[in-house]
Amino acid sequence: MNVHNAEFPNGAIRGQLVRGEGEGSRTLFLPVIGKVRGQVGTNFVTDLSIINNSGATASVTLEFFPQNGAGNSGPSTTRTLTVAPSEQKVLADVMQTPLALAGGLGGLKVTADQNLLVTARVINDLRSEGLGRRASRSTPKNRQRRAARCCSWPMMPITARTSAISTPTPRR
Repeated sequence: MNVHNAEFPNGAIRGQLVRGEGEGSRTLFLPVIGKVRGQVGTNFVTDLSIINNSGATASVTLEFFPQNGAGNSGPSTTRTLTVAPSEQKVLADVMQTPLALAGGLGGLKVTADQNLLVTARVINDLRSEGLGRRASRSTPKNRQRRAARCCSWPMMPITARTSAISTPTPRR
């Protein structure tokens, strides 16, 4: 992931991101989400899980930044949803619902007024062929191997504000 801002127009941060530990965060980035067709009939989609472990309803904003080597000055799509106290909201194929995007790759910024735990997984969705769904989930044990293949990226709390974000082109 590259973070572009006025001070570092060619990118300020580059490297693998990992989710912070603890009770959650109010601002999180998922560097790569998507809905793309792969080789030999694969159909990759990203599922998102949002857990509100607080005692109050969380207002959650999802901001999608499409893949763009030059960076983005802002999100192309923004959606707001609510997550009840102690609720886990699962968004199967987050690109389609709630972002209402037909496909593509990009980064997702998740902000909320309560602390959240957010995880994502990439699914090879073969239901249209009657073959079900096959998951690729990020865990500490296999994080480096999967990150190298661009399958599933964990979340990380971000404290600095950025003006633009770009995601790297995944290896194929």
